[in-house]
Amino acid sequence: MNYSMMKILLNKVLIFLGLIISVILYIFVGLNWSLGFLLGIVAMLLNWKLLSIQNEKIIKGNKKSSFSYFFYIIRYALIAVILYLSFMFDNLSGYATIIGIIFSYIYILLFAFFISKKERGEEDA
Repeated sequence: MNYSMMKILLNKVLIFLGLIISVILYIFVGLNWSLGFLLGIVAMLLNWKLLSIQNEKIIKGNKKSSFSYFFYIIRYALIAVILYLSFMFDNLSGYATIIGIIFSYIYILLFAFFISKKERGEEDA
């Protein structure tokens, strides 16, 4: 599986799972938890997009290390602003936003583990 196809699959499956979980949260908990969870997933998708832009620019070799520090600041400031706004507005649940961010991290780690396992040629257990 090539890298661009893997990124597309990763994003599509994450969005699909996020929508399913947010509908379940809407049914059992409420709208603010559902929107907060979706906001956390969107925050992580933006974070990964900025990370991929940063890595592509650095790998091409035309950017200095200060460029990567600038992108670190931008990425984490984006997450901080989104978390701040989710705790400030009543229509969003800050805790659900944190859960959405953590869910995205866990998802990407599991996805990367299984993809790398298939790339090495190992069979699934």
